[in-house]
Amino acid sequence: MGLKTDAAVAWTIARTETRRSLRALLSDRRQLAALGFAFLGMAPILVGALPSLYLTGNAVASGEVTLSTTVVRGQFVTTFAGLVGLGVIRALERASTVDHADYLLTAVSPRSLTVGLIGAEFLRTLGVLGPVFLVVYGPFLLGLGTPALGAVAVLATVPALAATLTLGYALGLLVRLAGRRFRVTRRRGQLLGVLGAIVLVGGTFVATTEVIAFVQSPPSVLAAVPLAPYADLFVLGTPTAPPVGVETGLGIAVVCSLTAVGVAASIPLSVRLWFGDANRRTDTADSRETVSMPGFLSGRPLGRAVFWLWLRGVRAPTGFVHLLYVVFATFPALGSLAGAEEPLLWLPPVALGVGALFAGAAFGLNSLGDEGAALPAVVLARAAGRTLVRARMMAGIALLLPPALILAVVAGVVGPMTLTTAALVVAFGVVLTGFSAALAVGLGTLIPNFESQRVFGVEAVQPTPWAVFGHLFSVGVAALVGFLAIAVPHLLDTSSVAIRILPVGAVSALLAVVGFVCYRYAIRRVETFTYE
Repeated sequence: MGLKTDAAVAWTIARTETRRSLRALLSDRRQLAALGFAFLGMAPILVGALPSLYLTGNAVASGEVTLSTTVVRGQFVTTFAGLVGLGVIRALERASTVDHADYLLTAVSPRSLTVGLIGAEFLRTLGVLGPVFLVVYGPFLLGLGTPALGAVAVLATVPALAATLTLGYALGLLVRLAGRRFRVTRRRGQLLGVLGAIVLVGGTFVATTEVIAFVQSPPSVLAAVPLAPYADLFVLGTPTAPPVGVETGLGIAVVCSLTAVGVAASIPLSVRLWFGDANRRTDTADSRETVSMPGFLSGRPLGRAVFWLWLRGVRAPTGFVHLLYVVFATFPALGSLAGAEEPLLWLPPVALGVGALFAGAAFGLNSLGDEGAALPAVVLARAAGRTLVRARMMAGIALLLPPALILAVVAGVVGPMTLTTAALVVAFGVVLTGFSAALAVGLGTLIPNFESQRVFGVEAVQPTPWAVFGHLFSVGVAALVGFLAIAVPHLLDTSSVAIRILPVGAVSALLAVVGFVCYRYAIRRVETFTYE
């Protein structure tokens, strides 16, 4: 096929894949619910940020704030590198594959298919990041008094986004080919990706001060990159904006060249990926080796069930992808702990609160759906409800409560916290962990999910967003109320031990009652579940 025909086919593929993605999103109530929760969570931050951006634009227009060319260029290079990383992740996740590729490649050329997939990813990313860019950059331009420059900024954004995605796409293909070369299975690759995301985001929150300092004042060496002068297009109209000249033209040429290089490199890499030796592909499951059960767990059905849950979690780590929601929710607390003046004072409640969240969410949020094809046998087995529910609870508690207790006890003894307060914190942490585990199995049996779905790019049977966010919100509120019940009498310098115990005791009693109700409901739900 000629170049014109390939371009037309590529546009058709890009348009079709984009429409399919949009229809899939609009037809999935779970994803819409998750997006709704995310929007509600970000709305207060957005409402507070918009006036600040407008005032910043006013300050820049009046000369009170000066935009350093070196800083702006360094920030652009940093953002460009981050978007390239996003392109790599998207290529590894979904963008470099297409459904029924073996049939499609018999009808169209690999060149048109590759360009079409890159075009589809560009349209999807532009649809997501475009409104965000306008919402953030628009108030700044209004405060600056030059809203017409928004058109220039939008036109400058399109080539930069195309360059980042094409480079990320090519690098993602290289990573996939390297994984095939070194026989990295799909499951292990997904696990490495999840761990990498946790380390990246966790490190960002833990080193919040350093990250903010880097973003506000990036190293001057970044401004010397030939790509950096392209950032001048985003600050046109400001009093200190550099004039458009040879440097800006060089930046534009570099961005356009990177786009062409990314597309040109992606075509042969895609051909090698799609038409590679099938015998060397390692997208199948890992080999299974025999594992002996520890003696202290083999004596009772509960112990054997707990060990089986642990073993299945090690062999199929994709079942824990939903924990990323919990990870992201706990990062602000961990970041505050890292930046606290007295971290040992905050370590016990944070460790016990985070441990309680994970103890329940790890194994309990989809107790019925996780059984899969074995569910009929589980439901019909004798005493299955009690054993299944207890195993789901103990699997998380036994793994996460001991390390949380060790951290809390050591920090309580060594740190500035009084022994009475430390004892109350530890005791409430144990109750909170039990409540979290019981609530998780209750929610997991109330609204189970039996269908495989894609979460963070991983295809697996996952808990429903209602179960995940309901558990996260309930345990978070319970932890906040309980630890405040301990802290308030301490801050009021109450000397009576009974008065200090009474508030946290009342909260603990309420959590124990609610947890017991959830526990009994989960058992009844399993034992009376109708399998269709």
